[in-house]
Amino acid sequence: MRGNQIRGQLTRSYLLVIVVTVTIILLLFQLIPFTPGDRLAARLALTYGQQLAPLIQDHLNDNPNHEETRKLLQAAVSRPEPSLNERQALILQRTILAALQIERVMLLSADGEVLAEGIVADVDPAGLPADWEDRAIQLETGDGASNFLLVQTGLDLSQAGALQPALWRFTGGTGLFAALIGAGLSWFLVQQITTPLTQLRNAAVKMTEEGKAEPLEVEGENELADLARAFNRMTTTIEQQQTQRRQFVADIAHELRTPLTIMQVNLEGLQDGMQSVDSAGRVISQEIQALTRLIDDLRLLSLADVEALTLNQTLLEVKPWLLELLSGWQVKAAQKEIDLRILGLEKPTDSWKIWGDPERLQQVLSNLMENALQHTPSDGTIEIEVDQRGDQELVISVTDTGPGIPAEMIDRVFERFFRLDRSRSRQTGGSGLGLAIVQRLVTAHGGRVTAANQPAGGARFTVALPLR
Repeated sequence: MRGNQIRGQLTRSYLLVIVVTVTIILLLFQLIPFTPGDRLAARLALTYGQQLAPLIQDHLNDNPNHEETRKLLQAAVSRPEPSLNERQALILQRTILAALQIERVMLLSADGEVLAEGIVADVDPAGLPADWEDRAIQLETGDGASNFLLVQTGLDLSQAGALQPALWRFTGGTGLFAALIGAGLSWFLVQQITTPLTQLRNAAVKMTEEGKAEPLEVEGENELADLARAFNRMTTTIEQQQTQRRQFVADIAHELRTPLTIMQVNLEGLQDGMQSVDSAGRVISQEIQALTRLIDDLRLLSLADVEALTLNQTLLEVKPWLLELLSGWQVKAAQKEIDLRILGLEKPTDSWKIWGDPERLQQVLSNLMENALQHTPSDGTIEIEVDQRGDQELVISVTDTGPGIPAEMIDRVFERFFRLDRSRSRQTGGSGLGLAIVQRLVTAHGGRVTAANQPAGGARFTVALPLR
């Protein structure tokens, strides 16, 4: 399976990195030149002498007294004497290398005479080595004479060469151990990476075959956790869409069945002679018109969903446009004995202009008015209020004195085919598409629409559109 292929590829990659790293370390160790012990001791002594040379040079220039020089050299093999000044003491404290077992530091003349020396108490002074000139550091004094500084160490590194095979074995064993530990860690890391991927693959397969999948467990804050969260969101969205699609199909079937049933009943009554042609034709015509409106509404929503809705936009002056619409709404409100009021147009409204499609915006307000008329009882009130919010937004609100919207349903009022009372028919409750159309059309105009309940009762729908 592909999951096992990924696990194998990752494991091989980790192991290859480990093997290459260990091999490079061993090769470098093998290629590093190993200095013989006696030469190494001489080199260390020379290094220590080079650190002391500037101090001795300065001392000889300032004070050529060999007794004082002896004290300084003695301090180089033991501890700084209290008589030394602070600068000399600090330098000596930094430069004494106890691990080198420095036994003797000598100031020599050009012909090898010991002018002053510092020596460890239990060390027997010996003669100068034959190659002392190669090991000594030349010092120039103020009078032009040449002196030499020679450091001798008691460090015995003559057997150091025998350590090389042992070090090689130790390094090889350590490398092998590190490789084994690395292999174990590699397996663990591979499991940490591939296990969530395997779970994700299995969930995706289940989603493909069954149309649903259990949410993945998410731990941590890494890329794999983000991928699992994204998958969970995707599955939730797909399941919601599937539910909505099933509900949409059921609602469409219900909306089509009702007018088709009415038409069938009237046709059967016409065939049986129980209904006149005029009466049956009038009912059938009404239901055909209802079906036509339903199809038009569904087409509008589908175009809005894919952002293919065409708007014939123009610059609208708000006040005359609303006053023209108000006359038709006044008639419908009067038929239901509802008091219809429009507020806000008494303000200076010359600057209230919006860029929009007059027909679509009329459809928005008509749907809101139809919704308010359906839910407002006789002797109730509907208010249309117009106002400006800030410098760039026109707000139109429609408020009724009906029963309002249950709090748990406010977020669903703009869903397709949603009715507050599922028992209401098309004749009494509409198709349930009106508010969904309102939301899509307002959004297409760059605005927004919200629903809320009034403290004193009734619902309030607010449309906000950008001013021009």
